[in-house]
Amino acid sequence: MRRISDLLSTRSPCTLGLRPPDEAKPGMTKGGSSLYLRRLAGGALLVIAAAGGPAWAESASAPTMAGDAAGERAERETLLALMRRDRAPAKDQDAVLDISGQPYLGSDQAPVVLLEFTDFHCPYCRRHMLKVLPSLLQEYVNCGKLRYVFFDFPVAAKHPRAFDAALAARCASDQRRYWDVHTWLFENSQWFDRERLLGRVNAVGLDVPDFLACLDSGKYADAVRSNLARGVQLLVRGTPTFFVGRPGKQPDEVVVVRRITGAQPFELFQREVQGQMAATDGSPAPPATQIACCETAREGRPEP
Repeated sequence: MRRISDLLSTRSPCTLGLRPPDEAKPGMTKGGSSLYLRRLAGGALLVIAAAGGPAWAESASAPTMAGDAAGERAERETLLALMRRDRAPAKDQDAVLDISGQPYLGSDQAPVVLLEFTDFHCPYCRRHMLKVLPSLLQEYVNCGKLRYVFFDFPVAAKHPRAFDAALAARCASDQRRYWDVHTWLFENSQWFDRERLLGRVNAVGLDVPDFLACLDSGKYADAVRSNLARGVQLLVRGTPTFFVGRPGKQPDEVVVVRRITGAQPFELFQREVQGQMAATDGSPAPPATQIACCETAREGRPEP
C-alpha cells in the first residue's frame, strides 16, 4: 500500500482538483488561505480513501488482504484439482449396468468386471486390442479374476463403416465364431470391405449364405443401437472407454465404480483391476511388481 506522502508527491493538487495558494481565484483575500487549507485537508481525505486508508492502517489491513489472497489461492487450487480430476484417465463412476447378451471373455464368476465400449475402426481401440488386451487376458481373464465384456460404440461421424463391422461380428456369433471375426476386424480395419470380410468368414468355416442373410437383414442393428444408447447414458464421448466394476446382486448385473478413458497402458488397468480385487476381498492391493501371472493360460474362450 502506498503512503499518503507518496501519493501527494506524485500527484499534483491540480490533478486532485485543488488549487495552490498562488493560484487563488482573483478577489480572494489573504484569509482565503484558510479556505485552501480546508480544501487541502478534504482532498487528502479523498486520497486516503482512494489509497485504501492511511499509512498507520497498513498493519490492520494487511492481514485481511493476506487472507483474501490465501483464499483466492485456495480457490484456484480447488478449481485446478477439479480440472485435473476431470482430465484424469481413471476416475470414480457410479452406475449399475445390465450386460446380458453382450460378448465377453472369462468367467461369469470373476470378482471384477471390465467393460469396453469400442469401435472396430477406431485406431486407439485397435492399439488397445493388440497391445494391452493380451496382457489382461494372461494376467486376469484366463486366471478367472476378470470378466471382460464388450459393448459396441461405432462412431459413425468418424468411421462410417464401423456400424457394419459391429453387425458382422455379431452375425458371426450366431455360428460361434465371434472372436475370430472380432480380432480380424480390428487387425484389418483399414481395409474393411465386403469382399475381404466374406473371405475371412469363409476361411474360419462359417456358412456364408447364413452369415449374409444375418448381415443384410440387419438382425443385430437394434442391439448395436442399444449399446450406443447405453454408452450415451454413461457419458461415453469417445472410444475406447472402459468401466471397472463388480458383479451385482442380479445375474448379469454389474456395479460400475471406475471409468478409464482412452487407450491407456497396461499398468493403469493393472492398478485399477487389482485395486477393485482388494476392495472386494478387503485386503490391501499388493504392488504391481508383486502380482503373480497365471502359470497356465486356458485356451478356451466363451462365445457370446
